[in-house]
Amino acid sequence: MIIIGLMFAGIGASAVLINLNISRVSPALDGLSWPGVGLALGGMIGTLYCRSVLGRFWTADTTLQADHQIIDRGPYGLVRHPIYTAVSVQLIGTLLVYPTLLILGLAWTAVMCYALKANVEDDYLALHLPGYEDY
Repeated sequence: MIIIGLMFAGIGASAVLINLNISRVSPALDGLSWPGVGLALGGMIGTLYCRSVLGRFWTADTTLQADHQIIDRGPYGLVRHPIYTAVSVQLIGTLLVYPTLLILGLAWTAVMCYALKANVEDDYLALHLPGYEDY
């Protein structure tokens, strides 16, 4: 989570530098900005929605809570880790708005960290939450 946080901080700092005209983006890529804004907003809204579906079972840490149960409705009926999917869409959108190699590297690293975190969560939940493996 620390690495993911650092990646988001780096993306935010890069975006500020671009907006202050300290760093430049190729004008040839300007047409990607509005689709990128749509993806970034969609990813943010999707993240919040997925967290609301999880309700009290959402935590940043991989842990079980009292009376923990598998949530398989809404986006969790389609994708096992929809929050990570939504955040990845948000990062792709941010990259389209600010298409620099630095943001590409930071976004790619964050997405890979989420993929690793998803695998760790799957292993943990398969061991500790009855029925998760079937889910």
